[in-house]
Amino acid sequence: GAFPDLLILLGLAGLMLLAESFSSVLNAQHRSLHDYIAGTYVSDSSRLLLPYWSSFESSPSPEYEEVELEEETDGQWSQEYEEVELEEETDGQWSNHQKATWGYRSATVNPITLYSKSQQHSPNLWLWMRRNPGLTLLIVTFGGMGSVLGTFVGTQIYIQSQANWRAFNQQKNQVFLTLVKQLSSTDSTAQEERMGSILALGRIDDHRAVPFLVDLLGQENTPSLIDTLQQTLVSKGVQPLPHLRILNQSLANDQKTLTREGKAGVEGVLAVRHRATKQAISKILTIYDGQVHNANLSNINLSKVNQGYGYFNPILDNLNLSGINFRYANLSGANFQGSRFYGPGEDEHFGTFDDWVSDFSGADLREVNLTGAILDNVLMNRTNLIGATLNRARFYNGSLIGANLSSAQLINADFRRAILENASLTGANLGEAKFSLSSLHGARLGKVSAVGSDFSFADLSKSSWQKANLSRANLSNANLKNVDFNSTQLVGANLRNAKLYNAKLRYANLSAADLRGANLAGADFKGVTFAMANKTKANQFITLPPPKSNLARIKGVDFAHVKNLDEQQLRYICTYGGLHPRCL
Repeated sequence: GAFPDLLILLGLAGLMLLAESFSSVLNAQHRSLHDYIAGTYVSDSSRLLLPYWSSFESSPSPEYEEVELEEETDGQWSQEYEEVELEEETDGQWSNHQKATWGYRSATVNPITLYSKSQQHSPNLWLWMRRNPGLTLLIVTFGGMGSVLGTFVGTQIYIQSQANWRAFNQQKNQVFLTLVKQLSSTDSTAQEERMGSILALGRIDDHRAVPFLVDLLGQENTPSLIDTLQQTLVSKGVQPLPHLRILNQSLANDQKTLTREGKAGVEGVLAVRHRATKQAISKILTIYDGQVHNANLSNINLSKVNQGYGYFNPILDNLNLSGINFRYANLSGANFQGSRFYGPGEDEHFGTFDDWVSDFSGADLREVNLTGAILDNVLMNRTNLIGATLNRARFYNGSLIGANLSSAQLINADFRRAILENASLTGANLGEAKFSLSSLHGARLGKVSAVGSDFSFADLSKSSWQKANLSRANLSNANLKNVDFNSTQLVGANLRNAKLYNAKLRYANLSAADLRGANLAGADFKGVTFAMANKTKANQFITLPPPKSNLARIKGVDFAHVKNLDEQQLRYICTYGGLHPRCL
């Protein structure tokens, strides 16, 4: 622009002064532009020129009111006096605002004169400018010069910053292109140079470096350079995660395709690349613990590989992985002992809208180790947890609809208020696990071991427990409508106030169980054992009665609508306080 040149600046200032002077010639009263703005006039000493604001003359002399004194008949002087304050209103009249009546006796008569208050004007900027034209002009002049100077300095700073930015970007581009050119070399003797270029790309601050390094990882064939690439990507922080996820999925699909086609040689190179992506992702999750909330790792493959080129053992213990999306990910064989998958969010309060909750829906978690992990509120719908180790894990209020936990270890696990509708826990170990207030509607729990587990107030309707072991389990107040307890061990189980409508208990063992308050309408008790007799020697002919500790507690229980009761069961019911029409 023109401002950087001082001569042009002075020339423009001169033109402004000429324009100011010429403006006075065009005015009949010889008022220049600044006189017009300030409200001033140019007056001749030989003639009187009244300005147009002559109405603002000095205010009229204040009016006053004298008070006369009169002598009363008793010879004393008295005065009826009114004190008046006068102010000038807009119409020029005087108004009375205050009255006071008082009296005194005096021998001297003095006239009293009341003056009006002086006229006061509210502050007015325009009026002040008209009264102080010189100072106003000085302020405007210096303000204009300051704005021009500020504009000049700001323009210079902006121009210089733009020049620096262009030079810096040009330097970055030159460095990036030089490193890329070195990496494009196919000479076998240039391996050290290529390794140095990879490390240099990891140190430069260029948004193109990460995508380029990930693409290079997907094409590199040299194992040492592949390891260098994955280490360099780890040093870039969490930024490479989205790019590594895409490459991980692509390499996994390529491996499956080549395996079916029987191309073992190429498959080995792909396995090394795939392992590098797994290692990079695992290291980022470990090193930057607690900084990957809400990361998208869906469909990723971090599965354990025990042998071959792709050997990989994922260990992600005691990490904060809350909020990560693991939907449909393959994490089979991974270790997450003590890791956390639920966090309080940015407001640092649990139970609010911004909580970090991980999602494992549809994921493959076969044989995964989640011992002691925190999975409150976590989504695991249709998740494969076959053979998983979940001892002491916490799934409070979790959602495991349709999940497969067959043969899983859930010893002392916490599933309170969890939803496991239509889930499969066949053959699982639920020893001492907590399922109170949970929902296992339609769940399949055949052959499970749930010794000492707590299912109080749980919804177990239409669930299947064939040949399960529920000894000493707490099923009080549980919803057991249409449940299948055929051939189930319920020795010492607490079934107080349970709802066993239409339940199937064929050949179940209820020895020492507590059925008081239970509703058994429509239940099938064919072959049910109420008390286990003590074992006797083979050569003894007398069968000893069962001890009292082995007797099922049925006092007050209504068996009127129970199906398939035999004579022995009826005798037991009538003997130990059960209710049935055939009991006299």
